[in-house]
This record gives sequence, structure tokens and C-alpha cells, in this order.
Amino acid sequence: VYQQVTGKEPNQETKTALSYILHWLISMFAGGAYGATRTESDVLDISGGTALGTALWLLGDEIFMPLVGLTSGPTAYPPQLHAHSWGAHMAYGLASATTTQVLYRLVP
Repeated sequence: VYQQVTGKEPNQETKTALSYILHWLISMFAGGAYGATRTESDVLDISGGTALGTALWLLGDEIFMPLVGLTSGPTAYPPQLHAHSWGAHMAYGLASATTTQVLYRLVP
């Protein structure tokens, strides 16, 4: 899309900025969709939160971002970086699950 709008290939700095923007947009949509599909519960949805984080990492970081050219393919990075990224996405998924549970308790 950037190339079609501007007529030029994005440099690395622009790719990084676009990657962050896309991450934020996808995360807001996925977190909202997660919260909208959950039901009120007294138990934290750990499995749902970890599934959300894992899906975002696998589908977003490992597949989608390289496909759209914002990052190199998965083999370009060491396993430690993949593990770190997966851990960050797991934290996001669990934070989404916790936030959803808190909001269900606060909003009648």
C-alpha cells in the first residue's frame, strides 16, 4: 500500500514505523474482538489469553509481517528473538484476558 500511494519503496526506517503502526492496529482489533467474544467469568481465561498471544505471534510476526515485506522471513532471526517475541505476545494475550475480566466486573 505504501508503495502504491507514494510510488517508491519504503526505506528501513519507514518499514519499521509501518510495522509498529500495523502491530498497534492489529492488536487493538484482536484485543477488542477477544473481549467482545468472552463471557463473564470468575476465573481468568488463561488458555484464551495464551491462545490469543500465540495466534498473534504466529500469524502476525511469523507469517503476515514477512509476507507484506515489513520484516525479513523467520529464518533471518535467531531462535532467541522468536522466543522473546512469542513471550511478549503471550504477555499481551494474558493482559487482554485480565483486562477483559476486570471490565466485565466493572461494567454492569
